[in-house]
Parts: sequence; C-alpha cells; structure tokens
Amino acid sequence: MTIANMVSRWENLNVPEAVISAMREKAGELPDFNREQLEMGLRSDGGEVAPPYSFVTVQLKSVKAGLAGVSDRVTLYDTGDHYRQMYAEVRGEDVIFGSRDWKSSDLEAKYGLEIYGLTPASKRNFNEEFLILEFIRQVKNNLYGRM
Repeated sequence: MTIANMVSRWENLNVPEAVISAMREKAGELPDFNREQLEMGLRSDGGEVAPPYSFVTVQLKSVKAGLAGVSDRVTLYDTGDHYRQMYAEVRGEDVIFGSRDWKSSDLEAKYGLEIYGLTPASKRNFNEEFLILEFIRQVKNNLYGRM
C-alpha cells in the first residue's frame, strides 16, 4: 500500500459510521453492564431502584439463596428470567435497552424505564473495555483493509 492510498483511505474514513459500527458490534455486551447495575440496586440515572420491596417480598426473599435472596436493595431479580431476557439494540445513533421477559411491562410501570440503560460510570467502563478497542479495529480495517 502506498502512502497516497493510505491518505486517501484516511480522508474517506467516516468516523461517525465507525463509532456506530463499533457500537453495533459490541451491543451484546451492554446488557451485562445493565444487569450489574441492577444487582447493586442502581438505575441508569445513578439513583436507587425504588420503591423498596414490600414487607411480604422481603419475607419471601429471606428464604432464597444468592441474588434472589437480596432484599436490602431492589435488584429486580427472582428467577433470573428478566435478567436473561435483557437486550440492547443499536438503532441509528440510539441504543435501546429493555427485556423481553413477560413481566417487563409491570416492572417498567412500577420502577420506571430508568431500570434500563447505563449509568455514566458504566458507560465509561463499557467504552474503555469494549467500544474504544472495537473503534480502533474499525479504523484499522478502513486504513489497512480487513484485519
């Protein structure tokens, strides 16, 4: 490859498209970050998931093991179905979070749509662990051809 070829490829690099492409490539990692936040009882805006569990729910959780037994914060975890069905889809420049679990609409009504998405700290972690590396790979592919 000549320097002229590389300069031409650099000039034709579509940075916004490379970022979107990197996001699409790594979108499958995003639900893991969302689940980790919920395990800590955090919404995407950084606030606590609220309202707190009812007295009855706390009693029911007291006999369960692992995350299903946590009642000091709202984790939205019982059987794990809601967590397993969580997704993130890149649509244009937006990322849409949700869960395909049958009880999602009830959870959204009670706890708000902020149960989905990433806190600023989770966004930074995702960017550092996945997005930046994928973006660099995309740029290299554009400059040097598929790698």
